Amino acid sequence: MPIDTETSNACMTPAVIRLTGLYLSRSNLITSLRVCSLWHKVLEPLLWETLSLQNQPCNHIPRQPTPTLCLRNRHHIRHLVETGSNSLLKFFAFSTTPRPLRLTSIRVSLLSPEILMITQQNADTLTSFSCRSNRLRRGEADQEAQTLWYRQLFMVLEMVPHLTDLAIGPVVLIDPPTTVFSKVARSLMRLELDRVKVADRSWYDQSIQSIQALSAVEPFPKLETLVMVWNDLPPLCQLELIRKAPKLKSLTWKRGTQLLVQAWLSLALPPPDSLTSLDVAHSHIEDGDMARILTMIPHLTSLNVKSSPFGPQSCTQLLEHHAPNVTMLDVSDCPQVTSTMVMTLLSSMPSLLRFSSNRVDAGYIARPFLHALLGVTPSSLPVLSHGQSPQPLEDRPWACLGLVELDISIVGLGSSESPSPAQTRYLIYEQLSRLASLEVLCLGEGDGSTLRPGNEWLDMTLAHDLDKLSSLKRLRSLDIRNLKAKMGDEEIDWMAHEWSKLEVVRGNLNCGIGTSAARTLVRRLKCKRPDVVYYSE
Repeated sequence: MPIDTETSNACMTPAVIRLTGLYLSRSNLITSLRVCSLWHKVLEPLLWETLSLQNQPCNHIPRQPTPTLCLRNRHHIRHLVETGSNSLLKFFAFSTTPRPLRLTSIRVSLLSPEILMITQQNADTLTSFSCRSNRLRRGEADQEAQTLWYRQLFMVLEMVPHLTDLAIGPVVLIDPPTTVFSKVARSLMRLELDRVKVADRSWYDQSIQSIQALSAVEPFPKLETLVMVWNDLPPLCQLELIRKAPKLKSLTWKRGTQLLVQAWLSLALPPPDSLTSLDVAHSHIEDGDMARILTMIPHLTSLNVKSSPFGPQSCTQLLEHHAPNVTMLDVSDCPQVTSTMVMTLLSSMPSLLRFSSNRVDAGYIARPFLHALLGVTPSSLPVLSHGQSPQPLEDRPWACLGLVELDISIVGLGSSESPSPAQTRYLIYEQLSRLASLEVLCLGEGDGSTLRPGNEWLDMTLAHDLDKLSSLKRLRSLDIRNLKAKMGDEEIDWMAHEWSKLEVVRGNLNCGIGTSAARTLVRRLKCKRPDVVYYSE
């Protein structure tokens, strides 16, 4: 077959080569460097764009680039990610090579003098800085050192003109918030505070002096996203951060939400007019108070109320005021959320893209469409469980067809008034198959309290209607860890052919030698480093 000269020349264009490299896994990217000198020159910056340095235990050399390679390619590095402590940081901090670092983001889990030096060296290009740890440092000496280094950090960040994203914690701030945030906040668009405390205890009393001091906090003129997680900041200070952000669009508040509720409901702190996203997961906001808050946020598009008292009143207000505009909703682990509410929410929000819930009764998904399967009229179907009459049935999907992410756990099979397991499974997969835009699917069987041993009715096997999901061509991530059944070689072979964009599988994969397609899928998943759980017999 003759080679198309025009196509061959296009493949040697730097723009085309770079675009190709953006879609390659890291292993394939390394292989592509050997194609020719032009490919090596264009793709090498992509390979070094993000440098991840892992913790380096004693007497152990992890798989990481050598200092020579790092220094030679340091001018390509834009994002530095460090977990723990790594000796390569000293090479970057103290190197005098003429090719300087040009970092745009730094993400570390531990503040150190080397990180402070690197941050200062990249002050002109840095836009994002994150120092987040999963725990407080042990030992008074470590805690005192970290506290002093944080003081130095803010002095350095004050000299970063283009900083837009800052995430810190856990930390004890020596300087009061008026000093810490005033100058750094001038250009911030996103601020995340995790377990942040203030050393000066006078800030925690609500005296006139502390209120006057808080008024000295300069505004956050560009702040759009504020995340506060388990903070011990002075209560009035937390409210002041919201008050001084006139363009705030997204607010996440973990713990202390009752303070926010009282401030909003008393109109002492009106919700920002620009607010569109609210995350109060794991809060204790009562259903009635949450319903009133929802009426005060006219432009709400995203709501996370996981593990909260969200219930019928809030659901009613959400549907009445925000149904056409909501794109993300998480009502997982809400005791007052019933299957009827979940079904109503799913079918009444035309713009919904991401939804998460659990303990949805299988019958509530299957029953409204059983008439289409059996060829009977809706009026001939028996009443629902718990004495509820069936709502008017329509031959339409049970959820918005535009859903991109769906996380749902289905329970309740076993009721004598429900369709048979085979009918229920068929109808559930029938409805899932209509979600052609789905990219992330997390499917479970709840807590399994209604399942009989050996009767794993929702197993994703070809023998039980898995092939009905062949329409999910955009699926990238599949999570079936909460399903009881195992997928074997035949199912993996099928996924390899039908779901060409699949990158991550979490769940029970019973992999043998299998077919070539199955081996191809497994290799493709491994090269993308997914979280794959294999169970081999």
